[in-house]
Amino acid sequence: MRLIGKITGQIHLLLCLYTALAYALSYWAVGFHWSVGFITLSIPLLWVIHLAIVILGLLSGSRKTAFVSLLMLLLAFPLWSRTFRLGSGEKSGEGEFSILSYNVHQLGVGVNVDRNEKSLISTEGLAFLKEVNPDLLCLQEAFQESGGKADLVKSLKRLGYTHFAFMGSDINEKKARQGGLAVFSKYKLENLRHEVFAGQNGVMKVDVRIGKNKITLIDVHLHSMTLSLRDLVEQREVDGLKNESKKTLSRMKNGFQKRNQQVAALENWISESENPVIVCGDFNEIPYHYAYGRLSKILANSFEKGGKGFGFTFRNLPYFIRIDNQFYDPDKIELVHFETIRSVVFSDHRPLLGSYTLLSGTE
Repeated sequence: MRLIGKITGQIHLLLCLYTALAYALSYWAVGFHWSVGFITLSIPLLWVIHLAIVILGLLSGSRKTAFVSLLMLLLAFPLWSRTFRLGSGEKSGEGEFSILSYNVHQLGVGVNVDRNEKSLISTEGLAFLKEVNPDLLCLQEAFQESGGKADLVKSLKRLGYTHFAFMGSDINEKKARQGGLAVFSKYKLENLRHEVFAGQNGVMKVDVRIGKNKITLIDVHLHSMTLSLRDLVEQREVDGLKNESKKTLSRMKNGFQKRNQQVAALENWISESENPVIVCGDFNEIPYHYAYGRLSKILANSFEKGGKGFGFTFRNLPYFIRIDNQFYDPDKIELVHFETIRSVVFSDHRPLLGSYTLLSGTE
């Protein structure tokens, strides 16, 4: 029994050391190697394990072990707000402008959609936009095809979005077919800049004139892993499971490497801006990873300041992840309202709605 106790004690010690390492890598946003991504990915699982140890330790009389695991849970305090919000930090009144950011899944064109999913420019989708009535739409995986059922520009212009920009095009330039990142606005757009990473992934910056003031809106879609988790889960043969596992791990590794590089370009754009900055998009990373951590050093995350619950933004497997975000400059912008809208199914993602006000003295 002593031997078993000694072995379990050593395993628990290693678990605690690994947990401390994961916390440090996440909090200080370290991204020197792709393996860091896998380590920080394990943080939610580590919390579950330590919580189970606390409960089992108290029930079995192993109070010392339970106390140490409880301490490891408490050490995660700086990461708690990235995970769950008990209430809202909303201000009273209405914001000066509102932004809806949304990965719209190509409006369902050329992609697999579930039977409940409808296009954002379907009758129901347009009714939803009319109801929430945001001033700005910050879209990822947008799709535009003139003269067809996917004429995004024509549909949104009817709702008052007379200014728009697509990645790879000029402001208000409507092509027969275009897609990727897109911004639609009820305000004038200026100074468009974009950088394509690969496919629909990239970053796009545009200045928005709101009255006498300007903000810089950055739309981002970091590297997609295109994981086929359903194929992995549904494998029934050992060889098939091995092959799918290898593919999944390889894609994840490549994703960590790519996003670590891409966030550097994003940071440069933020630092170069003379206007108050808001960053919206699909980061394809959970809140404990490098890209999220880097941005958290220079901007405030809207969910952390005004969200509620877990704020999960992806509707498909693995379901319980928050990979879509809005960040803003807290020195120049005040968050008035933020929510993750769970009641609509116009994509495999959920839309984020943020309302903001420019602080006095901001020009």
